[in-house]
Amino acid sequence: MLWILLVLPAVILAHHPSPNPVVANSGCGHHYVCKPASQCSVWYDELRTQSSKPCTDARGYVGLCCPDVVQAKSTLGTKIRANIPKSVQSIPSKVLEQTSRAARIDLIDMNVIEENLSFNNIKMTENSMAWTHSSSMAPIQMSHTQSAKALLIVNAGRRLQDKLSLSPEQAAFGLQGIDTRLSFLEDTCPQLPVCLLNKYRTFDGTCNNLLQTTWGSALSTMERLAPPEYDDGIWDPRSRKAGKKLPNVRVVSNVIVTDENFPAVDKTHILMQFGQFIDHDMVQVPAFRTANQSNIECCSTEGGIISPERRHPHCFPIDIPNNDPFYGPRGVRCLNFVRSMIAPRTECRMGYADQMNQLTHFIDASHIYGPSTAVADSLRQFVGGLLKISKIEGRIYPSQNFQDTSCVGRTPGVGCFVSVEEDGKVRVELMRNWFNNPSLLRQAGILDAWTINDIDLFIGGLVERHLPGSMLGPVFSCIIADQFARSKEGDRFFYEHGGHPNSFSLAQLQEIRKMSLAAIICDNSDYIIKVQPLVFRHPSSTNPRVDCKSSVIPRMNLAAWKQSNVKHLMPHSLLFHRIVSDSCCKMSKSMIFTALLVCSVLQNSDLSPLPGPRPQDMWSNVNSQDHTEEDAFMIAKGVTQEEIEEFHRLNGFIPTDNQAEGQGRSFGKIGEALKFWNWHAFDSFRHWIEERRTTTIKPIPVYIVNNPDESYSFNDIYVSSARPPYFIPNPVVVVTKGGCGHQYVCKPASQCSVWYDELRTQSSKPCTDARGYVGLCCPDVVQAKSIATKYPAIQKNRVLPAIQPIPTSLIEKSSRAARSDLIQINAIEENLNLKKYTMSETSMAWGHSTNMAPLEMSRIQSDKALLVVNAARRLQDKLLLSPEQAGLGLQTIDTRLSLLEDTCPRLPVCLLTKYRTYDGTCNNLRKPSWGSSLTPMERLASPEYGDGIWDPKIGNSGKQLPNVRVIRNSIVTEENFPAVDMTHILMQWGQFVDHDMIHVPSFRTINQTNIECCTAEGGIIPPEMRHPHCFPIDIPNNDPFYGPRGVRCLNFVRSMIAPRAECRMGYAEQMNEISHFIDASHIYGPSPVIAASLRQFVGGLLKISKIEGRVYLPQNPLDKSCIGKVPGFGCFVSVEEDGKVRVELMRDWFNNPSLLRHAGILDAWTINDIDLFIGGLVERHLPGSMLGPVFSCIIADQFARSKEGDRFFYEHGGHPNSFSPAQLQEIRKMSLAAIICDNSDYIIKVQPLVFRHPSPTNSRINCRSSIIPRLNLAAWKQ
Repeated sequence: MLWILLVLPAVILAHHPSPNPVVANSGCGHHYVCKPASQCSVWYDELRTQSSKPCTDARGYVGLCCPDVVQAKSTLGTKIRANIPKSVQSIPSKVLEQTSRAARIDLIDMNVIEENLSFNNIKMTENSMAWTHSSSMAPIQMSHTQSAKALLIVNAGRRLQDKLSLSPEQAAFGLQGIDTRLSFLEDTCPQLPVCLLNKYRTFDGTCNNLLQTTWGSALSTMERLAPPEYDDGIWDPRSRKAGKKLPNVRVVSNVIVTDENFPAVDKTHILMQFGQFIDHDMVQVPAFRTANQSNIECCSTEGGIISPERRHPHCFPIDIPNNDPFYGPRGVRCLNFVRSMIAPRTECRMGYADQMNQLTHFIDASHIYGPSTAVADSLRQFVGGLLKISKIEGRIYPSQNFQDTSCVGRTPGVGCFVSVEEDGKVRVELMRNWFNNPSLLRQAGILDAWTINDIDLFIGGLVERHLPGSMLGPVFSCIIADQFARSKEGDRFFYEHGGHPNSFSLAQLQEIRKMSLAAIICDNSDYIIKVQPLVFRHPSSTNPRVDCKSSVIPRMNLAAWKQSNVKHLMPHSLLFHRIVSDSCCKMSKSMIFTALLVCSVLQNSDLSPLPGPRPQDMWSNVNSQDHTEEDAFMIAKGVTQEEIEEFHRLNGFIPTDNQAEGQGRSFGKIGEALKFWNWHAFDSFRHWIEERRTTTIKPIPVYIVNNPDESYSFNDIYVSSARPPYFIPNPVVVVTKGGCGHQYVCKPASQCSVWYDELRTQSSKPCTDARGYVGLCCPDVVQAKSIATKYPAIQKNRVLPAIQPIPTSLIEKSSRAARSDLIQINAIEENLNLKKYTMSETSMAWGHSTNMAPLEMSRIQSDKALLVVNAARRLQDKLLLSPEQAGLGLQTIDTRLSLLEDTCPRLPVCLLTKYRTYDGTCNNLRKPSWGSSLTPMERLASPEYGDGIWDPKIGNSGKQLPNVRVIRNSIVTEENFPAVDMTHILMQWGQFVDHDMIHVPSFRTINQTNIECCTAEGGIIPPEMRHPHCFPIDIPNNDPFYGPRGVRCLNFVRSMIAPRAECRMGYAEQMNEISHFIDASHIYGPSPVIAASLRQFVGGLLKISKIEGRVYLPQNPLDKSCIGKVPGFGCFVSVEEDGKVRVELMRDWFNNPSLLRHAGILDAWTINDIDLFIGGLVERHLPGSMLGPVFSCIIADQFARSKEGDRFFYEHGGHPNSFSPAQLQEIRKMSLAAIICDNSDYIIKVQPLVFRHPSPTNSRINCRSSIIPRLNLAAWKQ
């Protein structure tokens, strides 16, 4: 159990009730009780000296008389802490960004190193001892992904250390003050799982501790007894101490471990085997592998030393002295040793590296059933709860993998057995007396220049003298005792813990405690008919071999698990009450309550009493003389039948059929009505009702965001046929009509814009409203409620074409190949850079590309989407799938059940906060990622890629599509047709709103430079020399503008894509980098990191810069993306940096579909072949509109969704933080005219409807006129 001794599985203590007691003794003396022999093993030595005789317990089983002591609760010491970390100076965010980017390049450089090593044939020989050991330490794919994230943090920390000249201690501890969530390493932070109160453990160990949901989970770091001593404080292995080089590890090994054999006289081989089994259940630390999952070789094939500059960065080989007694004569000078994988910290901090545990940290058989859902599913039959098996000569074995060659000495035609624990090799060495002699190190001269404090913990533990009756010395004994105490007390699902909803009953525990390893060996062996009860000990008079059928080796009686014992269960919510009642958890009560509240909302549960029978009617048949305390409570609180059923539903407690038909549906005396509850359950129910009666929080409506196919109307969510009143948006508060005719009301001009054309023809005159503001007489109609939630489903092709079943191994190979494809792109980029295919900073293409540049977190998400797309394309090629089968049929593959599991976006943890989130998550509580930044945009129809997945469409039915530049020249000419009744502000405001809702970034290189798809002179680059993300526009020779200038190519880089929220393969989906809501995310930032970089954190202000005494946005002198900038001034910093005005207005040319016919473009095509955007531009516009029917419908649909799909839209009422009618009335006074007036220096007059040209109905007036009203903040007084 080597790793358990050095670093502990991170199982932290939780409070549990006292263990269930043992049965009464029978036939034993005072202070003794009769137990099965397997439960007396801790007193074995005492019983042997006292010649303890067998006894019979109350059930007739033969056992031994053991001391009658209550199982002591472990007292665990606190973890050894390091000294307070040495603080480092404040680190500028720019330095963090630079080091983070450099850290990512370091990982790419490692891939290049691996390719060079492979090219130089420095790779491991299969079936060698090093290969066998490395294969047994191989990581699973998700371990590789998590370790890469940890390496990013480590590399960034080391770069910071070099940049700031930090000492090892400062780097190890001081850098822990940096929260990676507030840097460009945000994606490396492990996301918290969403925990439900399930009956069983999770496969990956998450949610065992409900306050620290990742503690003890797979792929997390192990807990340390003491901080590590890396040479640099972060990652370099310790090689010297106080300037002196540490002794050679092989020399130390030869001194301590010799070839002599000293078997333990009173222990059997089963002790070591079972120790290995438990060890491999709790800990598996994988070793690093290459990007293509091959073993790393740190020595030459002949065992020679490889020069350090040619070694893999993860190598740490063992040098063999020339006089080594075993390897010396064989000429071996190097033993392969690869460093262990590391994991990112749960608390998302920099600092020293922490090793990864690939399995869960609990004793839960995760090495058998798998540490994740994907791995577990690959081992299961999904029939009768069975695992997959193979049969060899009629005998049942684990399933075989014939492609796996990692098992040594395998029989031809027989594959390696498949399980999570594939080690399978038996360690034949037993503990030796040599291990208990510390003088060995002194005798060998190893300690001559060292103190005892310099000795490695593991080496010191091996040589310390053992305690009486133990195989270990005091240090190892203490560590192992502490570890197993933590493994029990820190495991919420440990079988002996009582008081939980699914705890074993006393009778069940009694049966479980009968079981022993002796019984397991007897029941699962073919030829063993006798065995000693204590199989870890050799047979003796106290531990004789007995027949396997003897009652001395009792078995479990499953009768204790009959359903009648369900009364021992208690509701899940009691677990919450236990947690929040603990004094150490007081700070988390609000969080726990919020989690319960979210659960109730998600299950459509109102927090006010539900409709149902009146309490006096419901309990009228309860005789007042028979009232118990419970009865009185039910009547006093007016408990309804629906509330009882809801409580059952919320807490996962469903009565059995006979209970539901009998007791559960009758409401007589409470003792009868709820007699299948225990007192714990009713206590929890009482607490739930009291909270329910005192809270004033109303349920939260669930709006659609961007997926109409899965949208919910209010009537779908709530049983009531009428929408609850607190969900009705605040109506327009109509002011008293002042001088307007019948059916008209006086409103500010800005609120009359929808009737502008009608008012203009009727020569509507100004009026004065009840508050004295001047406005216009507009139709007196109640604001119509949008019907966005009633939209019919978008007519997508939802019938997925059938494809053949795809073997898991093929998906795995395609996934690995997809990762190699990404690495290949990096190599292509280096080659392009070498050949100077880079973009000129003064070109127009550079300015446009810079405006479309992605954020760092966008690139990370897009890489994940590319992995999925590349894997799908690999599968398409392998299976010869049609475009339709690939684009739609592959959507049946769930990436969560494959090696692409890390590409699946994780759901955010939503709390009922007062305000929006920066990234738009948790707006919709049913679908918390809908409308959030870095997610795909919703489609009106499925795309038409050339291959169905990702290749652009360049033809149809074998015909090449027309050149886009030719179409553009046909539709847009150089003539100017300005809109006669619209101002330039219309276009500007349209851009502003557009950029608030959508920003689709373009791909960039790995080092964040723009991609060039044409030569510097506008020439065509051969396809084989282009970047894979290029899709340049070919320019015809006769182009009226570019032709005479010799330009034959315009740069065009493809848009970034995002992984699907539902974690499926299929066609690529373009990414929206900002939130999909109208929420000013292009101003304040689409993430907490970016928002923080724009804020002063003083008075709620954003950062600013002052130029000639005037306030502007902050400047970034290092940013070269703004064109025509004045020397000495930087680019302004904001999320929305476009700033360039589009001077083209809508033209009559855009409303003439005959243009395409006249240009001959449609001669060989049907109307269905025309691109939607082009078709929308040339369709004839509707009366009074600037758009045709298709674009009018799409835009109206979008803005209806933008309102109805936004839970925080300002007009929505019924929320805890909704605006009041008075506040809404003030908000509705504001107009763009008022904003222009209040924020301009030289504008003193403006027309109220700034999108329209001035007219008699819309005349220019003084900015101070009451016709342009302002907001009165008095409505917001507390």
